[in-house]
Amino acid sequence: MSETAIVEAQCLTSLASVFLAFMVGQASRYFIRKNWTNIDDTSRVILHELVATFEKAVTCLELPIILDDAGLFWYLLLLTLTGMWFSTQWDRTKSSIPNHIENLTFGRIAFTNVLIQMSIELGWGMLIYPLYVRPLWSLFPGQPIRAMKFNGVWISDLKANNITWYQGCWVEFIGSFLLQLLALLVAGMLSNEWISEVLMQCLSSAVVGYTLDTAGGYFNPVIATILLAGTEGISTFELIMVYWVGSVSGTIVAYLLFKGILTVIGDDDRKQL
Repeated sequence: MSETAIVEAQCLTSLASVFLAFMVGQASRYFIRKNWTNIDDTSRVILHELVATFEKAVTCLELPIILDDAGLFWYLLLLTLTGMWFSTQWDRTKSSIPNHIENLTFGRIAFTNVLIQMSIELGWGMLIYPLYVRPLWSLFPGQPIRAMKFNGVWISDLKANNITWYQGCWVEFIGSFLLQLLALLVAGMLSNEWISEVLMQCLSSAVVGYTLDTAGGYFNPVIATILLAGTEGISTFELIMVYWVGSVSGTIVAYLLFKGILTVIGDDDRKQL
């Protein structure tokens, strides 16, 4: 089998895996809406968060293969398109720590609920690779990039890009800060939700593309943990400091700054965003 054929097979397999995950997600959401009509609102949100975590985790495990095989352009294009899919299908569920921090900062949710949602997403997310992705990849033993992860020799972004954990922490802090502040500003300036989502997906992909060669451009602690836990070249301490402390603190600062701006200008309506 030629090298070109292997590359094409890896890309097609990744696309098929993502598409299958989206179809499973759609079917799960339909099942929840139709059959679990009597559950409370919090439980419903958590169920949808589990579905969203599944879709996002599979996507984030497969897109790096597209990056290695097809290049940065196709990676960023697919990242933008999948992000648009998420924004149109997930509704109130975002499957992201930044969203939970936003809800906490603006008083929409209790701190205990945030901890519960984060714990459920992380615990469930850690099961997605062994339960779904790894068995699927085992069907394609001749694909070398998958074999690296399959055999436990997947290399962390910090080691691959030769940067220290504190440099990575600053990258995650600044990137998370910029992304969340931009998201809040765009949402406040544009009345059309679909246009604001498209613009934010494009801006997000640009920031991710710019930071790929540093800490990896994750800006989501749960996804970073799912992808990097147990990989070569990163300790548990480094994982926590870079992708949890860096990302979460950047997000908190962005929301506090935005909330402070609203307080100064006296825009009470937008405080409820």
